[in-house]
Amino acid sequence: MSPVTIRGRIFADAHEAARYFGVKLDTIRRASRAGTLDRVGIPRGPRPCKVAVRGKRFVSARAAADFFGVTRNVIYAWVAAEARGERLPPVRWSANSKPVRVCGVDFPSMNRAERLLALPKGTFARKASAAKAEAILGAAMRYRGHPAGEALT
Repeated sequence: MSPVTIRGRIFADAHEAARYFGVKLDTIRRASRAGTLDRVGIPRGPRPCKVAVRGKRFVSARAAADFFGVTRNVIYAWVAAEARGERLPPVRWSANSKPVRVCGVDFPSMNRAERLLALPKGTFARKASAAKAEAILGAAMRYRGHPAGEALT
């Protein structure tokens, strides 16, 4: 039997790999033939892949889409255009959006701030209250772009 390498770990044979991941031997053999050994032992579904677009790196296309305020398909189109060597037009925010500053972090609009801070839609538009202010402050401090965000995570 030949050694099997899965995600950087080397196993003596397919039997050892199957025992380690808790799958059947046939699963290892099929994955080896299909070239998908990196998927063994991982739940089904799409894998998030790292994306670099417009000079920034993101953990997934969804994260990039959330950052730029566009859909994932637009992100994929931008990545393809950059791979072809095309120059992308600048990102234009909605003409009606107004920049907002939350705890020292600037956002291009209230909608973007709500999405990136994981706040309910319309949080900034509602009547001010102490509870709302506390929720916004807590979300801003957990946000990765905030200076205190790294200390909390």
